[in-house]
Amino acid sequence: IVPTILYGSMHVKHFSKPSWETKIVSLPSHSIYKSDDIVIQWLKEDIKKRLDVRLFVVDLSEADFLAHAYGSTSRAYIKGIKRSVLRVYNMVKWLEEEGITNEFDILVTSDHGIYQIDHSYLLFDSERYVPFIAIGKDILRDYRLYYPASIMDICPTISYMLGEEYVSNKIDARVFVEMFGSSPN
Repeated sequence: IVPTILYGSMHVKHFSKPSWETKIVSLPSHSIYKSDDIVIQWLKEDIKKRLDVRLFVVDLSEADFLAHAYGSTSRAYIKGIKRSVLRVYNMVKWLEEEGITNEFDILVTSDHGIYQIDHSYLLFDSERYVPFIAIGKDILRDYRLYYPASIMDICPTISYMLGEEYVSNKIDARVFVEMFGSSPN
């Protein structure tokens, strides 16, 4: 619908259409601990030179990989989450340093939660509910959703933010309109 680039490991290929522009980092070549930094560097380069792109989707792989490998309560996973949070923080700081923070809305979420070592097709609450953090000029600061939300609500919310209509009769989803101080359209 809009010019988009997706970044990440082969995990990104699993949910991408062949026609989508993707930048895939090799975990075996670069290690699970360095791959996310490479992806973030690609993102920064494209933000500066790809002015035609309206949506950048970044899949950070380290924490997901470590959770599946060692479990949701492992030290490795907890440290991976902390490194992912630091990467997001540093990305926001970089946008501020570049003077372009107000040109971006940033959403942080997950494709699923995790229970012990693997996900079991969303049988447990810890798998069904994911973080959803939104930062941007039209997004209310410190706003919290106080109703049950679904991971399915994320796509129509992104479409709304991009000013694009999202129509689907195959899912029961809604837009998080309450989080906007004014219409992003």
